Amino acid sequence: MLRQTHHQQRSNNHNNNNNSNSINSSQDNSLYEYSSSGNHIPQQQHNTSTSIEQSGLPTTTTTTKSTSIIIDTNINFESNSENNSNSNNNKRDKIYVVFLLVLLVFLNLVLLKKINLNYNESSDNINYNMDLSNTNTDSTKARVYWPSVHMIEYNSNTNDNDQQQASLGQWNKCVLKKLGITPITHSKGHTLLELDIESGRLILSPTTDNNNSNGNRKTYPIGHSKECPFHQLERSESIVHKDLQIEKKYPPIKVGVAVLLEDSFNRILLTKRSPLLRIFPNAWVLPGGHMEINESIFETGLRELYEETGVDLIKNRESMDSIDICGVFESAYPVLLPKDKLPVDHHIVVFVNIKLKNDIDPNSIKLQETEVSMGAWIPKSTLSLLLNNTFTEYDDNDSNINNNNNNNNSISSSSSSSSSIEKEFDIISTFQDATKTPDPIPSVDQLKQGFFNQDEKIATGTIFILKQYLNTNQK
Repeated sequence: MLRQTHHQQRSNNHNNNNNSNSINSSQDNSLYEYSSSGNHIPQQQHNTSTSIEQSGLPTTTTTTKSTSIIIDTNINFESNSENNSNSNNNKRDKIYVVFLLVLLVFLNLVLLKKINLNYNESSDNINYNMDLSNTNTDSTKARVYWPSVHMIEYNSNTNDNDQQQASLGQWNKCVLKKLGITPITHSKGHTLLELDIESGRLILSPTTDNNNSNGNRKTYPIGHSKECPFHQLERSESIVHKDLQIEKKYPPIKVGVAVLLEDSFNRILLTKRSPLLRIFPNAWVLPGGHMEINESIFETGLRELYEETGVDLIKNRESMDSIDICGVFESAYPVLLPKDKLPVDHHIVVFVNIKLKNDIDPNSIKLQETEVSMGAWIPKSTLSLLLNNTFTEYDDNDSNINNNNNNNNSISSSSSSSSSIEKEFDIISTFQDATKTPDPIPSVDQLKQGFFNQDEKIATGTIFILKQYLNTNQK
């Protein structure tokens, strides 16, 4: 009996061990299945729990519940990770959608010209609606360009254009065309010119009489570039050019004065513009600049001459033999119309001719470093040779530069003496100290060669007025 009991106990222990191994194996399989697939864990947990209950082993039940808790925790953690990942993906997708919508709106605004990516504005800080009565000379204030350009438009149906009302010149329109000069066939003509200081208007009027004068208005030659970009703009069929002019607020046509200064040795002073200037960099021009409020044309010319060259004829007016207005030029920059932009600048330049009766002290000439890189006194004979057979559109014989003493726009000395002795070419350096010159100063021969080889460029407006002046002097 004892042996049987002992044998039965051993058999029960053996069965218990087998059951325990089975449970452990089941747990291992459950964990393995979870780690590899994670799909049928709840069913495995139920089967394992059932087998444990049937076996009647409480200790095993505790172990299984612990394992079930671990598995459930892992499942919850994995589920939360998946939810967080999905949430992050959704946020990222929303950000992409918003970015694409903003990009589409921006592109639509560009196409509708509400946002203009083209550089077609002047870089000057200008308030075109500024009240002139509140203007001061503070450099921090927006600059006001004075006077405004007004024109009497040519009317072929009347012989008395003078009786018509002058209207404000349009920045995007060709001035010569408005005056009745056909730009396709003519690059020059004549205009009546008047400055009304009280109203701040420079008035240009059409005329067919080269010697016509009417009160304060007198006839002067006027020209523009053969490829005037504003005339080309009016003729352009480009959709880009047309779109750029829709609802655009244009700046004014600016007015400048340039001085054709001739010394007592029949030489004319030219200056080379700084390479850093916004318009016409490195071009050879006559010294000059914009008019200031309430200045006369002569006052502007004398002030600009002094600022750019140091030649002070304001205090030394007795050095002048005569001073006279000698022509007008419609200046545009760039000189050719860009394919995808508007021109940058539109000027009316009034030229003043000053003849000196006294020699100028070379030491008194001090070129303005910020605007002028070099200067030169060039003999008229050299200029005549240089400009011969060039820009033939300015070569007609009806030029009318008036130098007599009887017109209201001329001031003359009582003694008129022009030396028959012509001095040679003379170069003026911007820097008094040659060691500070950023570029080596060319010799006279090198500069001459540069002009004749066209390595040194003379601005078209300067060529225009030089040809008118030289043609008149040769008659």
